[in-house]
Amino acid sequence: MAHRCFILVLLVLGVMFTVATARAIGDVPMRAKFEQWMAKYERFYTDATEKERRFQIFKDNYEYIESFNKAGKYTYTLALNNFADMTDDEVDTSYPCAGGGESERPKSATGSFRYADFDDLPDEVDWASKGAVTNAKNQGNCGSCTAFSAVAAIEGISQIKTGNLIPLAPQQIMDCDPNSLGCKGGWVSNAFIYVINNGGIASEVNYTYKAVTGSCAANETLYLAATISGYEFVPPNNETALMQAVANQPVSISICAHGRNFKRYGGGLFEGPCDSCFSHAMTIVGYGTYYDDDDTEYWRLKNSYGEGWGENGFMYIKRNVESYGEGLCSLAKEPLYPTK
Repeated sequence: MAHRCFILVLLVLGVMFTVATARAIGDVPMRAKFEQWMAKYERFYTDATEKERRFQIFKDNYEYIESFNKAGKYTYTLALNNFADMTDDEVDTSYPCAGGGESERPKSATGSFRYADFDDLPDEVDWASKGAVTNAKNQGNCGSCTAFSAVAAIEGISQIKTGNLIPLAPQQIMDCDPNSLGCKGGWVSNAFIYVINNGGIASEVNYTYKAVTGSCAANETLYLAATISGYEFVPPNNETALMQAVANQPVSISICAHGRNFKRYGGGLFEGPCDSCFSHAMTIVGYGTYYDDDDTEYWRLKNSYGEGWGENGFMYIKRNVESYGEGLCSLAKEPLYPTK
């Protein structure tokens, strides 16, 4: 009997060893992917324990993305972008972006909707191809999306009016706008008001981005590269009015970026799922139609998650989705644009 028990123990230990070995061997390709991803995004960890924790999160995200893409149920794919080693809660905590936080929100714009009578709408608009949009930038581990959205819209209208496309300084808005919360969010409208009152905004070359909130560098603000005269809101929850605005210039929006899929969007036409909220700010830089079986309409958005997110930092998202009166992911809830 003792001999049989000993054999049983050996068998159990052998199975455990085989399973552990299989797991270790199975992890090797995944760990290689993790190391490649770390090198690509220049990710470093404080110690082995933290690295192992991040690997497990990476593995979970990788498996989810692979399963989602293989299912092929949606018109977009997911990718291992710069959020691959973070949980959704961590991303939301690290990027407390749009929605204003505790900053005071302006009560009104400086003008009415000037494009209300603009009826000659082109079928397609792409301000990037027209030379009015800079490459996607990276806000880093800082909730400064409102500053980036405002800057992208100002860059656009400035190029349209002057013919010069100059990358502008979100860091100046973070440091110098008294109503900005820096890396903790704010309102795009407050950023526009600051630029108006300051008489302009410096170029990114003269006021470089640091991904942390600092003191206002007065010397750098003297070299103004662009000005605006005011800002206006697009009528809310009205994608036709939003088309009227985007047909004339890039437009800042607040959008609900919650959810695993939004954060790990890799390309294609994003169609949700979405909540209704203000958690992030982006810039609409165009619209058009995929002439597929459904003639699917889209918006083209510029993000500030870097060129590794989405399609070189940009997103295509469904337009005129009937089940979302405020636009998909609330994108039509409160659009606004600078005037010049």
